[in-house]
Amino acid sequence: MELIASIVVYRSFSEVLPAIESLKRSMRGISGRIVIIDNSDGDEYYRRFTAHFAKDKSVSVIKSPRNGGYGAGNNLALEHKAKYHLVMNPDVIVGKDTIRSCIVYMDKHADVVLATPRITDERGVTQYLCRRFPSLFDLILRRMPSVIRARFAARLGRYEMRDMPYDKSMDIDWASGAFLFMRQDAFRANPFDERYFMYFEDTDLCRQLHTQGRIVYVPETSVVHAWGKGSHGNAGLFKAHVVSMIHYFNKWGWKLW
Repeated sequence: MELIASIVVYRSFSEVLPAIESLKRSMRGISGRIVIIDNSDGDEYYRRFTAHFAKDKSVSVIKSPRNGGYGAGNNLALEHKAKYHLVMNPDVIVGKDTIRSCIVYMDKHADVVLATPRITDERGVTQYLCRRFPSLFDLILRRMPSVIRARFAARLGRYEMRDMPYDKSMDIDWASGAFLFMRQDAFRANPFDERYFMYFEDTDLCRQLHTQGRIVYVPETSVVHAWGKGSHGNAGLFKAHVVSMIHYFNKWGWKLW
């Protein structure tokens, strides 16, 4: 197949359907499959997805044996082989020509292993989700009150690559897990590190993929992302964020500044 697109869901059904339908439209005419990985407890949501897509051969549903997190869920989709592999959040709406544009770009650039499009909010405002690899200071600074962040605006802007032209293609350190369009052989050789339950798995994956080729931002096509910043104000998600951050720096070295 040309493309496998994997979407991990947790205790959600109707909220995810717009993302899946937009992806189906964008994949029309392309040999591929959408793989929904249900990380929910119990079988309720798995049954709902399998019933809804029972007659749709372009969609498969996998029930995770356990909720191992975002990365572990997406790794399960590697049982389906294809030339390209898309990892996408369930809160993303894909443009009509986005998937074909990504395939055309990757076909033309054999040295690129991962491409990510321009990502906007529902109003069309660009979300600055291309990043340089973080230092501990960068991550702490992003949690500070706005008055402190304002004093270090240039520093945060550099981390989010706001000093680069977001209207032009560019090589980047890492891209948000909201939309990662990869060569599947590279992803298969460097799957998500399943020790991350949530957060930093995309940063870690990109560090691994850099050994295979270039990671590029492609603004010629775009997707819409309802970015939630879930760990802000949620104690459980904040703990997961901190645990993943510690694992990331233990693995790749503690860059403090």
